[in-house]
Amino acid sequence: MRGAGLYSNSFHFFANDFLMSFDGFKSSTHCHVVWRRGDECGVVFPSGYLHSELEILSAQM
Repeated sequence: MRGAGLYSNSFHFFANDFLMSFDGFKSSTHCHVVWRRGDECGVVFPSGYLHSELEILSAQM
C-alpha cells in the first residue's frame, strides 16, 4: 500500500476519506487519513482507487 505525508494549516477540516489529484483532476486517487499531528497528516492510497476524469464527472451526476 502506498501513502504520503501531507502538510496543511487546515487539516482539522479534512474528511477521513477524500480524493487527491496531481494532474488537475484528469485522474485522482482515493486517500484515507491514518494519522494526524498538528499541521501534518499521513494518508494511504488504497489499491484499486485510481479514478479518471470521466468517473469523477459521472459520480457527480
